[in-house]
Amino acid sequence: MRMILFLDIDDVCRAPLAAALYQKTHPGKAVCSAGVYAAPDTEINHNAVRAGEAVGVSVEGHTSRAVCAQDIADAKAVVCMTQAIAEYVRREHPEAAERIYALEIPDPFGSTEYEACAREIAKQVEELP
Repeated sequence: MRMILFLDIDDVCRAPLAAALYQKTHPGKAVCSAGVYAAPDTEINHNAVRAGEAVGVSVEGHTSRAVCAQDIADAKAVVCMTQAIAEYVRREHPEAAERIYALEIPDPFGSTEYEACAREIAKQVEELP
C-alpha cells in the first residue's frame, strides 16, 4: 500500500501531528512522517504532544526519522509543511515533482502557538484527499 508522507525539517512537531491528524480524518490510509534534516530518534517536542492532545490525537512516543529516497519513491503523495520544503524536495527528487504538495503551516518552535499550529494542521489535512 502506498503511503502519504508528511515531511518537515526535523520531524518533531508539524509532520507527526499532520500524519496523526490525517490518519484520524482518513482512517485506513497509510501515513508516515519524516524530516529532510531530521536527527534520527529524536523525541517529539513536548509542546507538540500537548497540542496533539488538544486536537484529539496522540503523538506521544513518536521519534524522528530522516527521509530517504526510497520514502519519496514509495509515497503516493509527499505533503510538505511549507512551500520552501516542497521546493527543496522537488529539486532533490524531480522525478516525484507531480506528487509533492505544500501546506503553509508556520513553525511554532520558540513560541506559545503549538495549539494554534495543531488546529491549522487539522484544518488543512482534513481538506486533503
